[in-house]
Amino acid sequence: MKKCRGCNEDKGLDGFYRHSQAKDGHLNYCKECVKKRVRKRARENTEKIKAEYAKRRSDPVKVEKDRASGRKSSRKYQRKNAKLSAKRKREWVKKNPEKSAEIQKRWREKNKDKLAANRLLQRAVAKGLAEKKPCEICGNINSEAHHEDYFKPLEVIWLCKKHHGERHRKYK
Repeated sequence: MKKCRGCNEDKGLDGFYRHSQAKDGHLNYCKECVKKRVRKRARENTEKIKAEYAKRRSDPVKVEKDRASGRKSSRKYQRKNAKLSAKRKREWVKKNPEKSAEIQKRWREKNKDKLAANRLLQRAVAKGLAEKKPCEICGNINSEAHHEDYFKPLEVIWLCKKHHGERHRKYK
């Protein structure tokens, strides 16, 4: 149990955000109080916050530092940045076809079991030996095969792109 400095209520540690520099590893304000403070700051300083984000995005050193540290900025910026990064990647591949081919070659050599499992499954689906199914979580018909074990290529879980990514992030 911990007492929040904002609302003075006793709450369990799961009611507080983690903070590596605090003695007990959690902030002194509960999650609700932190959210209220953030919303209040956003309402009162909208233009200032927009200017801060714009300044940070225009500084290549800070952008690289954010990427290296895994810092996450606003969701709107993340979506915009994700689209830009895909575009930048396509442009980089067009400008550097030899390097791109080399990277792909190294990946294929390092992940032969994954590649073989994916190819076997693709052939099985094409021949009708395996059936592509909708996502097992949400039912989306645009699904991808997820292998729990690459040495069992026909034993797959069908997941949409979103849930497939979540499954892989869970393992990391």
